Amino acid sequence: MASVHYLQERWVYKDDDGVKRRPSEHTILKFLSLLEADQMISRSKHPVTRATIIAIVNYDDYQQNNATGCNGVSNDPCNDGCNDPCTEDKNNKNIKDNREGKSGKSEKRFSPPSIEEVDSYIREKGYTVDAERFVNFYESKGWYVGKNKMKNWRAAVATWQKEDNKRNGINQQRSCDKRRGTEATATR
Repeated sequence: MASVHYLQERWVYKDDDGVKRRPSEHTILKFLSLLEADQMISRSKHPVTRATIIAIVNYDDYQQNNATGCNGVSNDPCNDGCNDPCTEDKNNKNIKDNREGKSGKSEKRFSPPSIEEVDSYIREKGYTVDAERFVNFYESKGWYVGKNKMKNWRAAVATWQKEDNKRNGINQQRSCDKRRGTEATATR
């Protein structure tokens, strides 16, 4: 388990002026999200402490095969003051390594739905969203929601329905108010 603060202390970079900087909390969270989207890590919450557990997916794929041993010298100028991975304690309690894989659930990568899939889901839920309009909209955006890749199109359909309900509710309210206003002026 590693806190964002811990990661901020460990991760150092040099800006354009050569000054060492530590990333902001926002930058750390954004970077973790990108690693998760690329399926390089998986994040979960500890059931008791609610701490975030970061598991490296395919851990062995990222390890260097160092047959000659380690001389303890780092060639990375940004790594000044950081622990050398060859001398670092392998039983580090700050980062949980889950080599066994994910905990039972198989996370699927997002795949865009067809118009038929969306239409079927809309009918199943009794929604009034136009499936073709929904698919065309997100197809034109590359299936991004803002700056993030869409993760769950069903949730997006539900949000569209909610927004349609709000709009229709407001429009119905306005038309009722207009009728009331005309009735009030007609009785005067």
